[in-house]
Amino acid sequence: MKKHKHNQPGRHKESEHEELIRLRSEIRSFKAENKLFKKENEFFKTENAIIKKEIALREQKATARLKGKKQPSSRNSEPKDID
Repeated sequence: MKKHKHNQPGRHKESEHEELIRLRSEIRSFKAENKLFKKENEFFKTENAIIKKEIALREQKATARLKGKKQPSSRNSEPKDID
């Protein structure tokens, strides 16, 4: 990395100083946004996992219902003697 040559070490021109302040402020802002996006991402991942579990449960219930309809009921499975 190149070092800038200054007349006085550690001193910046006023325009450079203002730019450094602005850039540091932008960095803080970007870090805060990044933190927020990470939290939102975790929330959506969790919400997505819950939705997938709910869908799987509904599919299991629907499959069980269909199996129940296909099996003859105990009333109809044994022939009755009519005398």
